[in-house]
Amino acid sequence: MNDKKFGLEARVGIFAIIVIAAAVYASFKLEGWSLKTSRGYSLFVSFDSAQGLSRETAVRIAGVEIGKVESVELTEGGKARVSIRIYPGVELEKGLRVRVRSKGLLGDKYIEIVPPKLEGAIVKPGEDLGYGEVPPNFEDMMDDLSTTVADIRRVAGSLREALGDEGSARDLKEIIRSIRDASQSLAQMSKKNEKSIDEIVEGIKETVAKLREEGPGLLERADRITKNLDTIVTDNREGIQDTIKRVQEASKKLDQSLGSIAKITKDIESGRGTVGRLMKDDSLIDKVDQVAGQFQELAEAVERIKFFLGYQGNYLIGDGGEVKSHFSVRIQTKADKYYLAEIIDDPSYKNINRVTKYEQPTGGTQTQPVTYFEQKEGGLKYSLEMARRFYGLTLRGGLIESKGGVGMDYSLWKDRLTVGMEAFDFARDNNPVLQGMISFQLSKYIYLSGGYYDFVSKKSDQRQFYAGGGITFLDEDLKTLLPFIPTVK
Repeated sequence: MNDKKFGLEARVGIFAIIVIAAAVYASFKLEGWSLKTSRGYSLFVSFDSAQGLSRETAVRIAGVEIGKVESVELTEGGKARVSIRIYPGVELEKGLRVRVRSKGLLGDKYIEIVPPKLEGAIVKPGEDLGYGEVPPNFEDMMDDLSTTVADIRRVAGSLREALGDEGSARDLKEIIRSIRDASQSLAQMSKKNEKSIDEIVEGIKETVAKLREEGPGLLERADRITKNLDTIVTDNREGIQDTIKRVQEASKKLDQSLGSIAKITKDIESGRGTVGRLMKDDSLIDKVDQVAGQFQELAEAVERIKFFLGYQGNYLIGDGGEVKSHFSVRIQTKADKYYLAEIIDDPSYKNINRVTKYEQPTGGTQTQPVTYFEQKEGGLKYSLEMARRFYGLTLRGGLIESKGGVGMDYSLWKDRLTVGMEAFDFARDNNPVLQGMISFQLSKYIYLSGGYYDFVSKKSDQRQFYAGGGITFLDEDLKTLLPFIPTVK
C-alpha cells in the first residue's frame, strides 16, 4: 500500500517539475532571455517624454528584438534619459534614428531603431545616440482640436460683428442690387447689338450699289470687298447669334445666383441654417468643446484599462498529491485599482447536499419522507473581488471561494515579493477560513507561490500547507506567444 502511494506522489512530483520547467522555458522565450542576458553593451538615448517605456521594454529593428531597456532616468534639463542594452553580436551604425512606437492603437510601447541609408562607422559601447523621436500622443491632438475650435469661434464672432450692424447689411443689399441692374443692362445691350449688325450689313450693300454706278474699277474693288465681307458675315452669323444667346443665358444665371446670395445672407442674419446658428448661437461652440472633452476623457480611460490572464497551480501537501487550480482574469482600470475574477478547482472541497426520499418502512404500508445528507468531494468555486492599492498595501473584498470575505497583500522589493492574508466564510461553525499566502516573482510572467490554508480550523484535516507556482499574461502578450504554439497539419 505504501509503495503504491509513494509511486503516485512521485509521479505527481515529476509532473509538477515538468510543468514548471516548461513554464520557465516559455517565459525565457517570451522575454528573449538567455544565459547571456547579462552580456552585450549599453547605449544611451534621450526623449522629451518616456511615457509607456519601462525596464524590460523591447528594442527592435525591422520588428526583430535586438535588446531591452535597462533603466529610465530624469535628467536635470527635464528630459528622459533611457539606457538600453544591445544583445551580443548586434552592431549598429552611426547616423541611425531612434523613435518610440506602439503595438496597435492601445498596445505596449517599444523602441524602434531605423538604420541609416548609407553605411557608416560602428557605434561604440556606452555612446550617446542623441535625442529620439516621440510620436504625438492623444492629448496633443485634442489640444490642437481645441485650438481649432477657438479659431472658428473668433471667425464666427468677426462675421457676426461685421453683419450685425444695420448699415453693413444695407450696404450689402445695395451691392447686390447694383449687380442685378448691371446684368439687365448687359442683356439689353446684347439685343441692341443684334439689330445694329443687321443694319450695318444693309448699309454696306447700299454703299456697294452706289459705288458700282460710279465706276467700273472702283466697283470691281468694292465688289470684291463686299463679297468678302458678306462671306464673313454670312459664315459667322450663327456663331454671333449663339454668342449673344449664351451671354443672355449667363446673365439670367447670374441674376439667379445673386438672388440666392441675397437669400443666404438674409438667412445668416436671421440665424437660420448651420452657418447662421454658428454665428448667432454661442452654445453650439460650447457643445463642440464639451463633446471633445468627453471624448478625450473616454479615450484616456480606455487606454488605461489592461487585462491579465493567469493560472496558478498549488500542490496540497499531505492530501494525497492533489492539485488546486486557479484560473483568473484581472482587469486593471488604474495603477492602484483592479477587479479580479477566478474559477477555482478545489479537490478538497466538500459539498454537502440535503436529499429527501420517500421510502416504505419495514412492516409499514405507507411511504414516509427520509432525509439524507450526501457529501461530494471536489468541485468548482469562484471569486469576484475588487481591490485598491495604497502604496505597498493592497486591500481586497468580495466573494472569495464562493464566500464573502476580505483580504490584504503587502508588496516588497519592487513588487517581486508579496505576502498576504485572506479571511472568508464567516458563517461557518468551525471558525472562518483564514489563509496566509506568499509569492515570489521570478520574471515578468512566472512566479512561485505557497501558503497555509484554513490554519485556525478546529479540524486538523482541513489545515493544509501548499506550494506551487503560476503564470500571468497581459492580453497583448498572447500575440507574442502564438508563434511558439505548434500547428497540426
